[in-house]
Amino acid sequence: MLNATGSASRFLPINGDYQQFGLHPDGSLHDANERMQTKMAALANMGVPPLFRNRSVIDVGCDHGFFSFWAAQCGAVSVLGLDRNRVVRGKGKVDLIEHNTGVARQFDRFRRVQFRKIDLGLQWHEYPPAEVVMAMSLYHHVFSQVRDHLPIWYWLGRHVWPGGF
Repeated sequence: MLNATGSASRFLPINGDYQQFGLHPDGSLHDANERMQTKMAALANMGVPPLFRNRSVIDVGCDHGFFSFWAAQCGAVSVLGLDRNRVVRGKGKVDLIEHNTGVARQFDRFRRVQFRKIDLGLQWHEYPPAEVVMAMSLYHHVFSQVRDHLPIWYWLGRHVWPGGF
């Protein structure tokens, strides 16, 4: 819910079939489901959150935007979340880009987060390279369409700045 200033005024639950989490009015993430908590813990053990600070990020296969929002919360200067529209269990066909863009617009801290549609493996759109490129739980979906690792790694590599990861 938006308040008079156009920002979120209460807890906003995000309930996808894969990503489930909440956003406080200040845009901080909380109440992540077990799957997201496990991935966050693994990334934290690898030292990832500080790597977002002052860097550009591409989140390939962003789904409901959890990792895009997390990168922004951790100080990324820009975040581009990429995904396709898909059927979400219990909700039917969801326009993830429209949904995530609507969520981002509700929070000042997410003004630097954008979302774009791509069905990677069928489409190979070009975007400006970023310093950090994430593909969380996505690779197997793209590989099932392409059946070849080379074009996937070629596309990912084209989107990472030299010296990025």
